[in-house]
Amino acid sequence: MKKRLRFSGMLLFAMVASFTFTACSDDDGGGVTTSKTPSPTLTDKSGNTIQLNKAGNNYFNYNNEGKLVSFGNSSYYEYEIEGDKFTIKNEESYGGKESYVTYNIELNSLGFISKVNYKGAVEYDGDDEGYGGYNEYWEGTVTYNYNSNGELIGMNATEKENGRDYDWEEDKYYNFSASYNVSQKFTWVNGDLISSEYKSKANDGSIFEVYNDINYSNDLNPIKQNTLCFAYIQEFDLTSILSLIGLLGVGTTHLPTRLDYSDIEKEGDYEDKYDGYKNCSYSLNNNGTIKIENGRSYSYGNNINYSPGKTRDITDKQKKFKSLGKLHRSKHQK
Repeated sequence: MKKRLRFSGMLLFAMVASFTFTACSDDDGGGVTTSKTPSPTLTDKSGNTIQLNKAGNNYFNYNNEGKLVSFGNSSYYEYEIEGDKFTIKNEESYGGKESYVTYNIELNSLGFISKVNYKGAVEYDGDDEGYGGYNEYWEGTVTYNYNSNGELIGMNATEKENGRDYDWEEDKYYNFSASYNVSQKFTWVNGDLISSEYKSKANDGSIFEVYNDINYSNDLNPIKQNTLCFAYIQEFDLTSILSLIGLLGVGTTHLPTRLDYSDIEKEGDYEDKYDGYKNCSYSLNNNGTIKIENGRSYSYGNNINYSPGKTRDITDKQKKFKSLGKLHRSKHQK
């Protein structure tokens, strides 16, 4: 796995819609912030207020008051919110060792995510003979900025990590440490997100970059509901999922039809580039919400719980847990 902070867009795409929140005044992303758990809703063309329950493999659970209590992706992990504060903690056990990831999230006065502080640890003693053990500890901060239209225009992040891994060829353990500075710029024209530029630089000088270009049809996005195509360019698993319920700004005016991306990795004299694309197609409900995107269905309602079963062995669980949030990985490796 390429080095890349604790971000990736691998869980899916985003759907930042014309959602409403329990928020105070409006501003461009500054001002008063809150760490209270949100009650995100979506207003359809008829003015009805509904909540998103499922988008593809992503799902959201709410309590009787409409507050978000858990969410996740059926291929990866479920995130559970601790009480009224927007704090999320994932825990797993590997060979008797406890591993965790904790996120503390702040929202601005528009109800959009403005800051995420996170830290985590993976501890694994290895097999019965003590081989293959792995320990890693990390912490970081992510901030988001929006323009006066509520459109996401920037992300900045820092992370540091350290730990111990096992070198099978050398038959010995070694210690490692690293730090990263990350940024992502989003460019909007006439209400549509047309491109983004992502850059992650490690303290050893290695660089990972992702360039995204988005094309649109003339088909309007009736309620400015963001699409799975949009979420794919979000480089943080946690906020990529939360964007589906409107926590990363407003959506686009038109429906995107194609995403072209380039991943570039640079380390010393070495440089590797990967180009790819994704086509996007849609079927809408009569109320203007997305019904199907690229074969993935959406469902809506009020306080409807959806929690798919998940079965993984220890090795797979550890791999997925370690990937929660990692920032420095190419899209073709996801």
